[in-house]
Amino acid sequence: MADKFGRKYRLTIGGTNDIGASSNLRKSAVLTELHIEFDIKVTKKSKLNTLELKIYNLKQETITLFEVKDVLVTLEVAYADEPFVVIFRGDKTSMKTVSDPPDIITTVVAAEGYSTTRESRIQKPTPEGSTVESIIRTIVKDSMPAIKSVNINGDATKKVYKKGYSLNGNSKAQIDDICKANNLDWTIEKNETIYVFPKKGDIKVEAIVISPDNGLLAKPEKTSQDVRNLKDDLDIPPDSGIRFQCLLNPLIKAGQIVQIQGTFNSDGNYRVDSVSHKGGYESQDWTTTIEASNY
Repeated sequence: MADKFGRKYRLTIGGTNDIGASSNLRKSAVLTELHIEFDIKVTKKSKLNTLELKIYNLKQETITLFEVKDVLVTLEVAYADEPFVVIFRGDKTSMKTVSDPPDIITTVVAAEGYSTTRESRIQKPTPEGSTVESIIRTIVKDSMPAIKSVNINGDATKKVYKKGYSLNGNSKAQIDDICKANNLDWTIEKNETIYVFPKKGDIKVEAIVISPDNGLLAKPEKTSQDVRNLKDDLDIPPDSGIRFQCLLNPLIKAGQIVQIQGTFNSDGNYRVDSVSHKGGYESQDWTTTIEASNY
């Protein structure tokens, strides 16, 4: 992405998005020109992906939209004449507005899958011979209607519970439990997709190539086991991690494979463990930082 220029964004508050997910707000506002700053954190673990967003000098009527409980927040980004790509879609968890002359700054925190995971409950026994995959799909189908697709892979998902499996409680907690018992990771993306995959596997989507020619910034850094344990408690062998930064790339997903090319010592395939997208419409930052494991 060395040739990328003309950064742009589209921030939608409320309304209904183009693929069916809706908020509890009929009115909506679309922002494209105000100065914003965002920090998005994405992980392959079941911890929800989050957005911290600062918006400068909003009109009062738009600030009011953010005060609606669980209002849908959709952030899209692009370069120049390229089409927008959704980098975050989630529910507001908190907001505040402060005066910092000459600016009025509204700070919004949102999370993907927040209202779904908070509200969903299930109480149901699954039949004899249920597999891990069928149990997870039952949880989603019966208690998480906002989720439109479930992508599952790995041998552990075929494990059979001969006597069935008893589901009782918060739906996210039920998925947490069965995934932990079967050495699986799972994540909610964009409020409507769940990925389930082996802890040492990946989400089975097309790999992304990153090189100095398309946006890789500086030399990737090796990360030690001690450092990674302190940060994420990741189960990986020593010196098998890598950390690197590139120009903002909304297509990179947690659990995806990325191919580093053109660096000599760091070239290879890596599984993305966590992603941080940071940007400012009128500032210098417009980057994606990735921590990944050898794959």
